[in-house]
Amino acid sequence: MSSVQSLADVVLNGAEEAANEPAVVFPSSGTSLTYAGLADLSARYAGLLGDRHVGRGDRVVTILPNGPEAVGMLFAAAMSGAIVVPINWHHRGAVLEYMVRRAEPSLVVADSSVVDAAQMASVRTAGRCVTLEAAAWSEEACGAMPRPGRRPQRGDPVSIMYTSGTTGPSKGAVLPHGLYLQEAESFNEIVRPVPGDRYFTTLPLFHTNAQCLTLLGALMARLQAVIVASFSASGVMGEVRRSGATVMNVLGAMVPMMLKRSPDRGAQGRLRMVVGGGIPEPMVDELCDRFRVEFRRIYGLTETGLNAGEVRPAARGSIGVTLAHNRLRIAGGGDPAAQGEIQLKELDPDVFFKGYWQDDQATADAYTADGWFKTGDLGRMDDEGCVHFAGRLKESIRRRGENISCSEVEMVVNELPEIAECAAVAVSSELAEDEVKIAYVVREGASVSWQAVLAHCRDRMAKFMVPRYFEQVERIPRTATQKIERYRLSGVGGDVRDAAEPGPGGGAGLPQSERRPEGAVVTGRPREVDAFRTTDTREMRRRHE
Repeated sequence: MSSVQSLADVVLNGAEEAANEPAVVFPSSGTSLTYAGLADLSARYAGLLGDRHVGRGDRVVTILPNGPEAVGMLFAAAMSGAIVVPINWHHRGAVLEYMVRRAEPSLVVADSSVVDAAQMASVRTAGRCVTLEAAAWSEEACGAMPRPGRRPQRGDPVSIMYTSGTTGPSKGAVLPHGLYLQEAESFNEIVRPVPGDRYFTTLPLFHTNAQCLTLLGALMARLQAVIVASFSASGVMGEVRRSGATVMNVLGAMVPMMLKRSPDRGAQGRLRMVVGGGIPEPMVDELCDRFRVEFRRIYGLTETGLNAGEVRPAARGSIGVTLAHNRLRIAGGGDPAAQGEIQLKELDPDVFFKGYWQDDQATADAYTADGWFKTGDLGRMDDEGCVHFAGRLKESIRRRGENISCSEVEMVVNELPEIAECAAVAVSSELAEDEVKIAYVVREGASVSWQAVLAHCRDRMAKFMVPRYFEQVERIPRTATQKIERYRLSGVGGDVRDAAEPGPGGGAGLPQSERRPEGAVVTGRPREVDAFRTTDTREMRRRHE
C-alpha cells in the first residue's frame, strides 16, 4: 500500500524529503513557502483548529484569496480530519447565506481583502459559528502547536466543493483525499513532468482545478507551484515569464483573451506546455504557434476529478482517452460512435466524490440504475478510443471560468416584487464560453426597467453571475411537464437589451475590456458548458426543434 494516503502525507513527506526546496510561490504578494515551511504552517493551523475544538468531520468555511492562508487551511483540515469548505469570494446575499448555512460550519475564516462588510454580515446571519479575519488567524497561529491525532485515510472527506446547481441551488460535493491524490496523479501522468518544472496557475484556490492540478500535482512531484492572485489577460504571460513557469493550466475563456491581449510571439519564457479544455482547435493551433508551446487536453468534473486526457497523442478535436483509474461509456445505445451522454464509473470508491452534502436524493439522482455517474455531457467515442465532447445536457452556464446555476440567478431576479417569473439562459460569447441572459415576465399592473433589474443583480450577486442580456417577455415557454424551454429564449435580437452596449445604462454589467463596440452584432445560439470544456450543442437544439 502506498505511503501516501492523504494530503497530510504529501505535505509531511515533502518536508522530510525536500525540506528547503521551494514548494509554493505567490508572486502577487512576494511570499513563498519551502516544503518545511508549508508543513509547519499547515501544522500550526491544524493546532489552532484543535484549540477551537474543531475536529474530525467538522466543517471550516474559508473565504480567502490565493495565498498562504488558503493553502495552509486546506492542509490543516487534512491533518486535523476537519472538512474545508472553500467559497467563492464573489458570492454575496442569499446565495452566500445559503452556502454557509448549508455547510453548518464550526468556523469561518474570511479575509477582508476579498470580503466586504455586507458579505460578512451575510456570513454571520447564516449560522452560529466563530468568524475570524484571516490576518488575526495567521497571527494567532504563530503560537499554536499541532496536536497529534489519527492520520486521515484515502476515503475520509477533506473538502466540500459547491458545484453549479442545474435544476436547483448549488450542491456541495463531498470530496475524499483519494480524489485529490488521484486527480494530481492523473495530471502528472498527462504532463509527464521533468526536473525543474514549475506549475503555474491564476485560477482560484476555492476550486479543485487549482488545488488538485497545480498545487497538489506539483507537491506530489516535488516541484514548485506558482500561484498568482488572479487572471489578467494582458499581464499573464509576463507573470509566466518572470516566474520561470514551465507548465500552465488554463480554462477555455482564458485562451481567446490571452491571444487578443498578448501579441508578442515567443514571450513565454521557459513555458513548454499549456494544459486545459474547452478550447476550439483553431485557437489551440494559434496558442501553440504564438507561444511555441505544446498543448494537452483534459476533461473532468468536480465530483469525479480528471477522467480523460491526452496521456497519448489523441485525435484532433477530442478530449483524449479514458484515464485508467475509471471507466467511461457513451450512453443511449450500443454504438459508442453515436452521440450520447458521457457516463463514468470508478474502479476505486475513494477516487470519486462521496455524495452531495446532506442531499441523498440528489446523490441518488446523479447515478444510473447500474451505478454510472451521469455527467450531463454529450459525447461520442471514435475507433481509437478518443472521446469527443459535444455539449451539455444540464442547465448551467459557464462564464469567465465559473459555473453558474441558472436557478441562483433566477432566485435573485425573482426577489424584485415587479417580476412574476424569469429564466436565465446561456448565450454564446466571443470568449469561447457563455454570457448570461435573463428573460423575465413583469407582474400585471407593474413596470420595471431593465436597468433596474441590472442594478438589483449587481447589488446581490457575484460579478460573473450578473446577466449581460435582458429581455421582457409575455411568458416563459415551458414543456408539458412545466420545464423551462431555455433554448427558445437564447436569442439576443429584437428587444433584447445588452448591458455591454454603449449608451444610457449600457456597459454597466461588464468591465471596459469586455464591452461591445458600438455597432457590433452578436447572434445568440444555445450552448451549455461545464468545467474544463466549451463546445457547441447544435445537435441538442435540432433535437428540441
